Amino acid sequence: TSNDWTQPYQMIFTANNILQKGTKANVTEAVRNHYFGEARFFRAYAYFSLVEKYGDVPLLLKTIEANAPEMSMPRTPRATVIDTIYADLNFASQWLPPAKSIAEADYGRVSNGAALAFEARVGLYEGTYAKYHNNGEDVTSNLQIAVNASNAVMQQNYYALLGSYSDMF
Repeated sequence: TSNDWTQPYQMIFTANNILQKGTKANVTEAVRNHYFGEARFFRAYAYFSLVEKYGDVPLLLKTIEANAPEMSMPRTPRATVIDTIYADLNFASQWLPPAKSIAEADYGRVSNGAALAFEARVGLYEGTYAKYHNNGEDVTSNLQIAVNASNAVMQQNYYALLGSYSDMF
């Protein structure tokens, strides 16, 4: 088996498990949605890595048992998977905190800026993929998602570009 397939589905399984079982947690809605935002971010990340490599992939949005019929389900059309990725990232960007408000002890946790930046990456990738592969997807709407998400990141006035690429090294 390939880790290109297995590892993303392990991440998806974990995210779905959090989303399913998290509804039973005795916490406020804000706390629950914060963790759901993290889970949905990583589910979107995993699905995007699968779509980049394979195109259409099985879309699982709940936990399943090893003998469940979903284990042999057909692939879901790429556009449907991408719409799910956008929905997950929109939820994440609404419920995750801005990077500047994340405590030092929680450094490295996902922020809403990360969710927006990743949404921009997905939109740019899908828009250019649709343009150059003539796959019937709407080029403009995907690229507009990239523009809107990028603008939202820039309006946070938290992130900056380095003046010199070589300074990174």
